[in-house]
Amino acid sequence: MEVTVITKEEIRPSSPTPDHLKIYKHSLLDQLIPPTTPFTPIILFYVGGLDAECLKRSLSYTLPRFYPLAGRAKDDLSIDCDDRGVLFTTARVNQSLSQFLSRPDLASLQYLLPRDLPTATLAGTRISHVQVNSFECGGVALAVCVAHRLLDGASVGIFLKAWAATSRGEEPAVIPDFSAPSMFPASDDMWLKDSAAAVGGLFIRTGKAITKRFQFNSSAIVALKDLARSSDIESPSRVEAVSAFIWKHAWAASRKQNSGEEKLATILAHSVNLRKRLTPPMPGNSLGNILWASYALYESDDSSEQSLPNMAAEVRKSIQKLGGHFLESLTGDKVKAALSQSHREAREIVSKSDAAARFACTSWCGFGYYDTDFGQGKPVWMSTVAGSNGAEVFLSGAILYDTRDGDGVEAWIVMDEKEMELLEGEEGMREFAVSNPSPLRSTGTPP
Repeated sequence: MEVTVITKEEIRPSSPTPDHLKIYKHSLLDQLIPPTTPFTPIILFYVGGLDAECLKRSLSYTLPRFYPLAGRAKDDLSIDCDDRGVLFTTARVNQSLSQFLSRPDLASLQYLLPRDLPTATLAGTRISHVQVNSFECGGVALAVCVAHRLLDGASVGIFLKAWAATSRGEEPAVIPDFSAPSMFPASDDMWLKDSAAAVGGLFIRTGKAITKRFQFNSSAIVALKDLARSSDIESPSRVEAVSAFIWKHAWAASRKQNSGEEKLATILAHSVNLRKRLTPPMPGNSLGNILWASYALYESDDSSEQSLPNMAAEVRKSIQKLGGHFLESLTGDKVKAALSQSHREAREIVSKSDAAARFACTSWCGFGYYDTDFGQGKPVWMSTVAGSNGAEVFLSGAILYDTRDGDGVEAWIVMDEKEMELLEGEEGMREFAVSNPSPLRSTGTPP
């Protein structure tokens, strides 16, 4: 696949940012985003195409409400909201969308991203980039990349919803909430940042990474939820069931690959959206990185199917710890102390365990990406990029998305290449998951 850049321009806000908003300060949670993940890339694929000029105009009118997106990084703690704008690129792809989506090449997705994307969020770097990739058939892939230190996956969904509504000519239905920095004040104390990096570092693997995509359809989800049910978790959610299922089989693959190691434990780090868990809950349109990680530890000498309910229960138990007293402490001056204590406990769990497999999981389910209609219809597929392919140092884990119908789950799994072969050979994976299906066929659209 060849992608040729046609135009580049800066899309500036339709009205200037007021002087009192010229400096946007990051929250403490924003500060803890590792520099190794500078951007949150989302790619939306549209069969019917998109009008680039309409996208530019509507983006300009959307940016005043999302003013930090049009700025540049000032330092680790803030954004200079200078209205320099979003870099907007148009490009041409030398194949049809149906050809590309017949069996998506995950490694090629990176070519649909803006080529000027910085590898780190440093002072002076642009916060937001957009690229509109036009396929030969008229289909379009819209790539949106916003600095991760500003927006998490849920926040990107909020921005896309607002931009799409403006493009359709609707009155602003989404007014973003920027209260996170006041709720979670930033700190110049390096201990918490260093601690977060240390805990994250314990999940880093060496080997040769590969990313593969698996789809669990609605009937597979129903079956997995039933298999994961127990007295400890009577009604597993689809995310709990799929997370536990992947965790279980990733662990089994790791044990087979490292058969000489008598390690009988595994740890799952799971990102948790805190918006609805806080008391009172934060508004659904809250922007920022309003998330934290839970850590589930499972120990057993049996990796058979009977372990799935217990592992699902451990997933729920670990997430429930990020509630009650923990969330009540996330106010005012108590924030730093609560997060520091959480990191100490996480580091103790991760470092003291003789774990054969450490795995991470992030869920972007329920973020509404498939509702992003700019006026020409909803996307037929959404993706991120397979940035870890071939890497010798990587984070072993999975990211979960909705399927287009909203009932299934699509999982992008990053593992060591040899362990991935074993994972694909697992009987359970073959029974419940389809490897890299065509998004067009799975949505009923002729390829």
